[in-house]
Amino acid sequence: MDRRPFLQIVEVHGISWILAALLGAIAQFRMIVTIIGADYGDSIAAAQGVVAGTPHWQVYQSRVLGPWVAQFLSGPVGSFHAAHVLYTIGLYFAAGLTMLVTAYRLYGVTAAWIAFLCFHLLCMVLINSRWHYIWDGGDLLSFTLFCYFVLADKDWRWMTGLFCVSILNRESAFFIAAWMILYPFLVAILDRARPRLPMALAGMACLVAGALLVQGLRVVLLHREIGPGLFGMPEMAGRSFHPHLHDNMIYLFDAIRHPTMEFNILIVVLLLAPLVLTGLLARRFGRRYLGLGLAHSLIVLSLPIVGVLSETRVLFDLVPFMAIGFAALIQGQEKPA
Repeated sequence: MDRRPFLQIVEVHGISWILAALLGAIAQFRMIVTIIGADYGDSIAAAQGVVAGTPHWQVYQSRVLGPWVAQFLSGPVGSFHAAHVLYTIGLYFAAGLTMLVTAYRLYGVTAAWIAFLCFHLLCMVLINSRWHYIWDGGDLLSFTLFCYFVLADKDWRWMTGLFCVSILNRESAFFIAAWMILYPFLVAILDRARPRLPMALAGMACLVAGALLVQGLRVVLLHREIGPGLFGMPEMAGRSFHPHLHDNMIYLFDAIRHPTMEFNILIVVLLLAPLVLTGLLARRFGRRYLGLGLAHSLIVLSLPIVGVLSETRVLFDLVPFMAIGFAALIQGQEKPA
C-alpha cells in the first residue's frame, strides 16, 4: 500500500485527478437535475426544513450537517438554493477524489480509474426520479473514507472521528460503530486470540453516544414534522422508525417477476452484489475484506426494513464498497508498500 500523504499523491498525479473528480461531480449533478427535474426543489425544501425545525419527518431532524453547512454558505453565495447545489457538487467531488486516492494506494493507478468509473456509474444508475437529499452525498464520502480506513487498518481514533462527523449527516453512521464492535471479535475468533478491546470499546461508546445525540437533536430542534400533512400520511406522524418491509418485498418480487424498461431488476442485483463481493474478496484478500464486507452485508439486510427501495438512492451506502471491490477483483493483487 502506498502510504504517502493524500495531497502528495494528488500532486504527483497532477491536475488530471482533480479535473476528473470535478467533471464527475458536475456530471452527477447534471444527471440529478435532469432526472428529477423541477421536483429537485422539494429536496432543497427538505434540507431547509431541517434548519427551521420543520422537517418532512422527525427522523430527518438529526441530519443537520448538510443543512447547516448549506445555511452557513447561503450568505456568501446569495441563497440557500445555490449553497445546496454547491455543497452537493462539493461532496461528489470530494468522494470521487477520495475514491481515486484510495484505490491508487491499494492497487495502483489503473485500479484507481476503474474504481472511479464504477463509483460514478453506480451513482448514476441509483439516482431516482423523486428525491436526492443533501445527506445522500455525505453518505458517499463517509463510506468511501470508511472503506479506506478499514483496508488501511486505521486505529479506533480514526474510526471514532469519522463516526462523530458522519452521525451528524445520517444515522447510517451506526454501521461504522457496529463494525468497530464486531471486527475485533471476528479477528480474535480467526486468530484464536483476545480481541482488540480499544476498538470494540470505542465502538460501543460511539453507539451509545450516537443514539443519545440523534434522539437529543430530534427532541431539542424539532418544532413540527410536516410530512404527515404534506403527503397525506397521518399514520406516520411522530414515528422515530419507519418500517417498509412489506412494501419493499412487493417491490423486489415485482422486479423479479415483471422487469421494466427502468431495469428495476438491476436494484435486486445491486442489493445482492455486496454479499457476493464479500465472499470473493475475503477469499482472495483475507480478513480485512471479510470484515468490511460483513459491515456492508448488515446494510444490505437493513435496507429492506428501513429503506424505501423504490427510492434507489438508499443504496448509496453500498456504492464505495462495490466500486473498490470491482477494482480489486480486476486488478488481482494489492500494491506493495
